[in-house]
Amino acid sequence: MENAKKILSIRDETYNRIYDIAAYRKGSISIGVSPGRSPMIVSKIYPQFQREFPGFNIQVFDISNAQTKEMLIQGTLDLGFLLLSDKEISARLPISHLAITQEDMYLVTSKNHPMAARYHNGSQGRMIDLRLFQNETFALPTKGAKIRLFVDEIFASYGISPNVCYQVYNIQSIITVVSESRLCTIIPAGFLPDNENLIYFRLKPNRFMEFSICWNSNHRMTTAEKFFVELCQKVYL
Repeated sequence: MENAKKILSIRDETYNRIYDIAAYRKGSISIGVSPGRSPMIVSKIYPQFQREFPGFNIQVFDISNAQTKEMLIQGTLDLGFLLLSDKEISARLPISHLAITQEDMYLVTSKNHPMAARYHNGSQGRMIDLRLFQNETFALPTKGAKIRLFVDEIFASYGISPNVCYQVYNIQSIITVVSESRLCTIIPAGFLPDNENLIYFRLKPNRFMEFSICWNSNHRMTTAEKFFVELCQKVYL
């Protein structure tokens, strides 16, 4: 199976090279992105890409951050969107990346949460010390999820063992639960919804994750893929 995947990958890349050289503007791009991010591909990037490369087929895989990284390393994805920590950025992985944006981490509560009412000053994004909420109850992504790993590191840096009573992989589900309850959560800025029932606090000191577009370092990028990457930069500048 592994050899078959490699053969198919070589075939796809060969076709893309032929199409690229011949300027037929036909081919395909496989992209890995977490389910919570995939609407971004469709609504912000794909329409502009399709106008320039109408003959290209875009295949989006709604998969986890870990799956995207593994498939990029194996060479079974052309491009992938990853949240990267400082450790991963400095690690010697066979993955090239281009930072799209740095996303601050936010503590999110319902506007009816007693602690939120105490520290909210009327404007979103006020900086706050997480230790003020160390006795509160949290809703977080399930163990093993990329954001959860980073959030656990944040809690550990404060010496906090959070009381987690709700866990689910989907960030949107967490946001819905938090907006209708007295639970708190910590999520990257890219997931913050326009919801008047929620209050956002930036963490002090500031913590962030890097959201990047990535590809295998040994992968020869086609003109279409390079254009897609450039669009990602423009959309998030």
